[in-house]
Amino acid sequence: MAAVLGLITVSGVPPLAAAEGQPARDLPDMNLEQLMGMEVTSAGRKSQKLSGVTAAVYVITQEDIRRSGATCIAEALRLAPGIQVARIDANKWAITSRGFNGRFANKLLVLMDGRSLYNPNFAGVYWEVQDTVLEDIDRIEVIRGPGASLWGANATNGVINIITKVASQTRGGQISAGGGSQERAFGSLRYGLRLGEDTHGRVYFKGFERERFPHSDAADAVGTDAWQMQRGGFRLDYDSKSGNLLTLQGDAYTGRLHEELGLGAPPPIPAHLHDTAQVSGWNVLGRWKKALSLESEINLQFYYDHAQREEIYLRQVDDILDLDFQHRFVLGEQHDLIWGLGYRYTTDRLSDTGVFRWRDRSRNLQLFSGFFQDEITLVPETLKLTLGTKLEHNDFVGFVVQPSARMSWTPSARQAVWWSISRSLRTPSRTEQDGRFYTSNFLRPNDPLNPIGVPIYLPALGRRDYQAEELVSFELGHRFLPTHNVSLDTTLFYNVYDRLRSYRSGRTSLNNSGSFDQEIGFFNEIRGKTYGAELTAKWNPYPWWTLEAQYAYLRSDLHQRLQPLANASAVEAADPRQQFSLRTGFNLPDNAELDLRLRYVDRITAGLPFVGYGTAIPAYLSLDARLGWRPVPSLELSVIGQNLLDAVHPEFYQESFQGALSEVPRGYYLKAKWQF
Repeated sequence: MAAVLGLITVSGVPPLAAAEGQPARDLPDMNLEQLMGMEVTSAGRKSQKLSGVTAAVYVITQEDIRRSGATCIAEALRLAPGIQVARIDANKWAITSRGFNGRFANKLLVLMDGRSLYNPNFAGVYWEVQDTVLEDIDRIEVIRGPGASLWGANATNGVINIITKVASQTRGGQISAGGGSQERAFGSLRYGLRLGEDTHGRVYFKGFERERFPHSDAADAVGTDAWQMQRGGFRLDYDSKSGNLLTLQGDAYTGRLHEELGLGAPPPIPAHLHDTAQVSGWNVLGRWKKALSLESEINLQFYYDHAQREEIYLRQVDDILDLDFQHRFVLGEQHDLIWGLGYRYTTDRLSDTGVFRWRDRSRNLQLFSGFFQDEITLVPETLKLTLGTKLEHNDFVGFVVQPSARMSWTPSARQAVWWSISRSLRTPSRTEQDGRFYTSNFLRPNDPLNPIGVPIYLPALGRRDYQAEELVSFELGHRFLPTHNVSLDTTLFYNVYDRLRSYRSGRTSLNNSGSFDQEIGFFNEIRGKTYGAELTAKWNPYPWWTLEAQYAYLRSDLHQRLQPLANASAVEAADPRQQFSLRTGFNLPDNAELDLRLRYVDRITAGLPFVGYGTAIPAYLSLDARLGWRPVPSLELSVIGQNLLDAVHPEFYQESFQGALSEVPRGYYLKAKWQF
C-alpha cells in the first residue's frame, strides 16, 4: 500500500488512466462546493444549507461509512472531528463530544430518525444495542456543542442524529456477508419494494458474532467479552406529492454480551465475575409531515421504545412513550419561525441485587416541553440572528429554561462566520437520585485512605436533592472554500460548567461480611471550564483522489473543595488533549478502491474516578485500510484491516464495574455485498 501511494503521489498520473476507455469517476458523491450546500436538519430542526448553519456540524455521508469499513454505528462516529470514540472491550464503547468521556457518558444526546436513544437510568446511551443495516443510513449529522434550545436537556456537549434512507431509496434486494479475525461472521438482508403509486416499504434482518478481545489481567484470563446480536425491522413511507408525508417504522433486537466484571461488593460476591448480559427490545415510530404552503409546514411524531437488559448486577426494563409536534412558518421577509410542544412518559422496573439497591424500584417520569426559535434576517443573504429557547418541566428537577443566541455572517458564497452563546442542562439520572450501588473497587487494609485493618467497601449513594448540571457555552466558527477543491472548517469553543457531579464521604457502617461500608454520596460541587479548537480540512487534488485532515484540541480546568475523594482532576484526565486523523481515498483501475485512515489519540488516565485509582492509557497511533473491488456493478468485494500498526493497544478503562483491561487487537475481515 505504501508503494502504491508513493508511486501515485510522485507521478501525479491518475490511476484510472491505465484502464483504456474507462471514464474517470469522482471519488466523493459530491464535490466540495456541493458538500457546503448540503441540506442538514438537526442543527435547526429544519432543512438548511450546511454552509449557513450556526453550529459546529459535520456530516458523515453514506459514502463515508461505506469506504471506512466500519461495522457498526459507534465505529462510524470515529469519522467526525471532535468526537471522542474509545473502545472499552469487544462490545462496549465510551463516546462523547468535547470531554467527560466514559462508559456512562451523559452529556451527548443521540437520535435515530428523531427517536431519542437516551437511557434515563444513567442519562446516556448503550451503544452496543444501537444498530441497523449500515447501507440504509443516509447520513449521520454530528453537532459538537450544545443543542438544548431545540432538543432539550442532555443535549449538553453535542447532538448526534442518525438518519436512515426513505424507503423509495432502497428498492430491490441487498445481501451482505463476511467474516474475519474479530468479526467472526456477520450478514444482513434487506429488501425494498414499491407498494403503490405513492407508497414504498422495506424490511431488513441483520446478525453478527464477534470475537473476544485480549485481556491484560490474569484474573480474567479465562473470561470473554464476545458478542452476538440479531435484529430486524421495517419502514413504510407514503408521499402524496401534494405535501403529505407519512412514515411508519420499527425495529426489534435480541443479543448476548459476554462481560468480565469487577463489582467491588463485599463477600460472598466475588471480586471478579464472568457474566452474560441478555439484551432485547423493540420500538415503533410514526411521523406525519404536512406542507401547508411553500413557507409553512407542520410535523407530528410519536414513538414507543421498550428495552430490557439483564445483567448479574442489575435487571432493568424501560418503556418510553414520546409525542412531539412542531410548526414552522415565515412571517414577513425577515422572520423564519419554528415552535413546538413535546411530552414524554417513562416507566421502569429495576431490580435489587447484591450490588444495586433502589429507593424506588419502579418510577414513572413525565417530561413536558416547548420550544421557540426565530431566525431573523438582518441583511438578506448576508447577516442572520437566531434567538430561541427550550422550556421543560421534568420530575427530577422541575422547571428549566435553556436559551441560545446565534449569529451568522456570510460575506460571500465561499465563506461564512458564525458565533453562539447558549445555556444547557444535564438532568439527573435515576442512579444519581435513587440508586445505591457498589463501585468497582474497595479500600484494602494497607490503603492510605483506610486507617483500619479490614477492607472498606465504597457504595455510591444517590440523593433526591441531586441537581441538574449547567453549561454556558461560547462558540466561534469559520467555514471557508478558498478554491473549488479545498475547504476549511474551524471552530473555537469555551465552556463554563457548574454543579458537575462530585463525591463526598458519608455514613460508615458494618456490613454482613464483617468489613465496613463507607457511603459515597453524589453531590454537585465541581465547577470549571473547558476550551479548545477543532479543524477539518478537505482537499480533492484530482477527481480520483481525496484527502481529509482533522485535528481537535481540548483543555479542562475543573475545581472542587479539597477532600479525600476529590475527583475533579480524575475527570480531566479521562479525556485526550489532542486527537488527529488523516483520511485518504483513491479510485483505482478496474473499479477498485483504496482507502486509508491514520488516527492519533493522546494519552489519558481512565477508570475509577478518584485521584490515584485511575489506569494510564498510553497515546496510540492506529491505521485502518480498505481495498474494494466491483467486478460487476451489482457486486462489491472488500478486504478491511483495522488497527494495523500494533498487535494490541488499550483505548479506555470503564469507570464502574471494571473487570479486565481489554486491549483492541489488530484485525481484518472480508466482506461481499450483492444488490439485486
